[in-house]
Amino acid sequence: MRQNTQPKSGTTQTSARERVIRCRYCTEGSNFKVMTGQGEPDTWYMCSSCGHLALPNNPTFRCTCAKCVELHSGRKLPRGVKE
Repeated sequence: MRQNTQPKSGTTQTSARERVIRCRYCTEGSNFKVMTGQGEPDTWYMCSSCGHLALPNNPTFRCTCAKCVELHSGRKLPRGVKE
């Protein structure tokens, strides 16, 4: 007899709210800072410190925060200056 291995209707194995997405720039203690998730079903994440954005379900998305712009442009911003 075969057992049903499918999750029950209305449940998911991992919801977007359970995902932990971290900022690539900011730290809290010895870990990268956890970003806050917004929106459903295509959740986007934002760092409350630097404004870095992440859309894990959209591989073509490019963040436009000052640190990503600096990284992708190859130019260095003066310390303390934000675009």
